Amino acid sequence: MKYFAALMLTTSSVGVLASPKQLVCENNGHIDSWAAKYPKFYEKQCDKWGDKRGDCKRLELARQEIKSCYEQGIDWSHRALIILDTDELSKGTGEMSSKPCWSHQTPSKKIEIDSTPATISISLSNGETWNIDRKTLKAGNGTNRDFQCRIQDIDTSANKL
Repeated sequence: MKYFAALMLTTSSVGVLASPKQLVCENNGHIDSWAAKYPKFYEKQCDKWGDKRGDCKRLELARQEIKSCYEQGIDWSHRALIILDTDELSKGTGEMSSKPCWSHQTPSKKIEIDSTPATISISLSNGETWNIDRKTLKAGNGTNRDFQCRIQDIDTSANKL
């Protein structure tokens, strides 16, 4: 009976100890290379077609976006926010949103999570997979690891449900 009581106490407290976490992933150190590449497509199209297709206007917008990022004094061009339940990493769901440095955060979308002892994988709606190395917290699409993540606790104390 003592064994059963200890087992019940241990298993019932596991749910209390586990909590949702937020991964904040940023492509630190990439703003200069991004700023150099980002407007190139629109420059070529604007030179070739003029503004018939809106490429010159889009080029000017791209330059404004780059300027906005530099004015903020940040070292990343894109940030991903991932909310997941640490109890359901092997096969579960979570939420993911993204934020380019020049704009507002996108609405959260439901994501499917799968994991191995080395990697947490998130299936994206475009068919790609976002992978996070569990040891280093480096992340990115497929085999790319151009984002660095950090873990944050999520305060759920005010939640009604």
